[in-house]
Amino acid sequence: MKIIYNILIISSLSLISLFISSCTKEKINVENQKSFYSDDIDDSKDVIKHQQYLFFKKYNSHLILNPEIKDYGFNFESPNKLEIGRLNQEKESLNADIQLLNELFLDLYSDEFKKKNLPYSIILTKSIVATVGSGYSAKKVPYLVYADPRFMAISNFPENGSKLSDADKTALKGAINSKFWGYYLSTIKNSFKVNAEFYTVTNPDYYGQKTSLDPNTFNWYDLGFVSYDKVKSSYDDWFEEYETYTPTKELDLEQWIEFVFTKTKAERDEIFSSSPLMQQKYDILKQSFEQVGFDISSL
Repeated sequence: MKIIYNILIISSLSLISLFISSCTKEKINVENQKSFYSDDIDDSKDVIKHQQYLFFKKYNSHLILNPEIKDYGFNFESPNKLEIGRLNQEKESLNADIQLLNELFLDLYSDEFKKKNLPYSIILTKSIVATVGSGYSAKKVPYLVYADPRFMAISNFPENGSKLSDADKTALKGAINSKFWGYYLSTIKNSFKVNAEFYTVTNPDYYGQKTSLDPNTFNWYDLGFVSYDKVKSSYDDWFEEYETYTPTKELDLEQWIEFVFTKTKAERDEIFSSSPLMQQKYDILKQSFEQVGFDISSL
């Protein structure tokens, strides 16, 4: 009888603990979803705050230029291990940063599209570094663009009003739009779907494979790939051997989106003329974009 009584007590305590834990987690999630911002209050005398107000009113999204931990530290489930470098806060410099965001990202889409698809907030930063893994295997990884269910953070904005080179602009444009479509809309929001045929044009057995190919001389276009996995791949100086990984399906999509946003029509046509697999994958991708109302051929 005593054993049964003890079991009942333990079971009751476990249920109470589970209930408290559930309520606490729910409270944390609700608190995290509350707006931290006052973008619905205009200040026409402050050119930056006025633009943030207009951004919120037009797109129902927050434009964050001076991020704090509350802006990027949590993703509703666990902490984000991010180190964010803040921008120069002089108004002239911030205004230039906003204009650059417009040029590389916002001006490519209609207001209706942006209102429907932009994340809860967009954070402009000088740098983004994420801690990946834990313990002895933990490493710091720099990001040009970092996407989360709650925000998209964009780095590499120039300091002191200086201008990016054309090459850096192109790279940043590709990274922003690639992360937006290939990860945020595709994986997080699940609103952008690529036809499954896209992944069969390239031999499915070629995805995520370790090879000894020289990535600098091999023509990836022949396989329908834009590039290889530069993060996982390496070169052994001692043995003078490459360990080159082909992209996963997820990386392949992101690289392809970066490709269509950074290559001119003339550059694309030249590549497609000698790489039929690239042409096939482009056509499939174009149809997938058209299903959500965006024409990549206009880029």
